[in-house]
Amino acid sequence: MMDMLTGAGLVLDIIAVVAVLIPVLAGFKQGFKRRLLALIALGVSALIAYVGSGMLAPKVYDSLLKDKTRQMCVKVTKNFDPVSAAKKSLEAQGVSLDEDYVREILSQTDENKIQAVRDAAEEYGIDAARAKELAEKFSDQLPEQAARALKEQAPQIAEALRSGAMTNEELAKAVRKVVKSPESAADYVEEKYAAPLVTAISEAVLFALIFALMQLIMILVFKLFGFDMKKKAASGGDRFAGVMLGLVCALANLLVMCIAITGFLKAGTSAFDIESVNSLIFLPIYNKLY
Repeated sequence: MMDMLTGAGLVLDIIAVVAVLIPVLAGFKQGFKRRLLALIALGVSALIAYVGSGMLAPKVYDSLLKDKTRQMCVKVTKNFDPVSAAKKSLEAQGVSLDEDYVREILSQTDENKIQAVRDAAEEYGIDAARAKELAEKFSDQLPEQAARALKEQAPQIAEALRSGAMTNEELAKAVRKVVKSPESAADYVEEKYAAPLVTAISEAVLFALIFALMQLIMILVFKLFGFDMKKKAASGGDRFAGVMLGLVCALANLLVMCIAITGFLKAGTSAFDIESVNSLIFLPIYNKLY
């Protein structure tokens, strides 16, 4: 795992260095005027990509991805069985209940759930103090039990839950909805977890695509108006001014890079934790800009 994090950090550092060197070297070669045009192109492209991806991502999700995402949620919730996990937990505490009784307990709110477990424990001859302790322990452990059961049945979803995509309260609510019906649980998971996740990923991808497309369009526009971006700087002063402006372009490149990374972080995927990446160059820059 450490090698993977080191590799990811190295890749980010290399991209960050390239994002700085290219505009600076290009500024030295092309001079101030052409670097200014490149900076305008970058700013316009980033702005349009940011606004456009934010507007299009929800529409792309609703029209292309929503049905497939919900089908996945239905499949997961139908296979997810928190009742058996809760039943085993209670049996480990010396309370054996049939599945219908456990299902009734899980469908209760947290406060009522504690009372239901206390009543069941006392029926099995457990004293009131011990029954109360058992009930509170069971209620506290329920999200952990549910996550463990989910990990056995849908590891990729459980991994996302572990990374904090859903709180314990949200997971406990999802359990109650699963007990009620898989369809209601699917609606809840899709709304609270899957939709924001898929939409955030779509927004990050759309940002990259729109940004690249706009960069090409801006180059074509400059050519159309007769600006030769390959022409060399006219003088030493022009080169120096081009380098200074290249530094501004480099900063803009790093900002765009940070926006793209933030898009993936918003997705809540545990596969990409920026603070865990062993980066010597990009991570300090990211923490400064964000």
